[in-house]
Amino acid sequence: MIVDSMRAAAAKINAKIFIGGQVLHFDGSTSWNNVDKTWNSGFFNAIGDAVDFYVMHNYFGTAATVDNLLSVAATEPKKNISFIQQDIINKKAFPKPVALTEYNMNSNSANATMGTSYINGMQATILFNELIKNNFGLGARWLLSSGADGMFYQGDNSSLMWQARPDFYYAYYQQKFTGDHVISATSTNSSILAYASRFASGETGVVLVNRGKTAQVVKINTKDIGVGNQYYNYSLTGGTDNGDFSLFVSVNGVSPTGTQWGPRETLETIPASAYPVEDAITVNSPGRSVQFIMVDAGSKLLYPTAVESELNNKTTLTNYPNPFVDLTTIEFQIPFKASVSLDVFDQTGQKVSTLINGVMPSGTHQIEFNGSLWPAGLYFYQLKVGNHSTTQKMILIK
Repeated sequence: MIVDSMRAAAAKINAKIFIGGQVLHFDGSTSWNNVDKTWNSGFFNAIGDAVDFYVMHNYFGTAATVDNLLSVAATEPKKNISFIQQDIINKKAFPKPVALTEYNMNSNSANATMGTSYINGMQATILFNELIKNNFGLGARWLLSSGADGMFYQGDNSSLMWQARPDFYYAYYQQKFTGDHVISATSTNSSILAYASRFASGETGVVLVNRGKTAQVVKINTKDIGVGNQYYNYSLTGGTDNGDFSLFVSVNGVSPTGTQWGPRETLETIPASAYPVEDAITVNSPGRSVQFIMVDAGSKLLYPTAVESELNNKTTLTNYPNPFVDLTTIEFQIPFKASVSLDVFDQTGQKVSTLINGVMPSGTHQIEFNGSLWPAGLYFYQLKVGNHSTTQKMILIK
């Protein structure tokens, strides 16, 4: 009845509205609240197909520790939306987008300042990226301004009025470094969370979150993505006040001044750290920090040019003829039985062919590459033996 009334009112002024309905993101059957126990089943039965999307709320964190607050942010969004999607199937409800219309850190009475600390900004960064990665239709933080918490101060202290708290600075750079579409990013280091996106103009945005206290040196492997000659970085770190929950954030070493909690006055003029793209993209990540990285657009492939130790001395990779018309033979030698892959890429970094993918014995091996279906130009072929790889160039002519 309420949905029908809302749509009728909107129609009178020729407005198009979208209406959401509240669902639970957890099993309510064990809840202390009797309403929760049958909420989803009752809601789905009553609402049918009347709403445009489903709504959930969550405040992330179960303990007043940094490890909990950041770990929960990295795992809970996927659990939440997976539960809702499965509950839709189980209860034969209509599939709809899911909007997280109210979320923030779950403030704990054991530490009243953690919700206004730089850790809240780190958690917000993780949540921004996890919500995108897990296909939430919307993520709306609560709340924009207040005295006790909120992204901006709006309280009784006139000298602090509208000062931005640390989470604003993380949101500021997150917006600038998020591209048009997300691409897959993984990390082999349990302390480092990695997220990546691509811009329509060709740049690659990378966000690295170091959840641990120890500084890390992170090497970014762009795999099949072509890059340009430069990459840029903003590093956000906390202060040394208030134990693990500093109330201040610095950007590329630029600290807050006066009553500010971040470098607000100079924010738009703080230069990015710029580095050349050589054989690798390597980033220093201080403990408990977030790195916002932008990699120039280009066609450069960051494949290793040599392999290590025994493989460096005993693995060979070549092709003949080179240049070639349509057909060429790729020859390689490996010193021991190993898992081997041999892939061919065009000059934009797009994989065009997988020639080998499996376990092979030691010795010399040959395989033919047929380029008759591909345009003339420069190609790369990459041999991976175990965890090591080497790459060579070949030229296809017509």
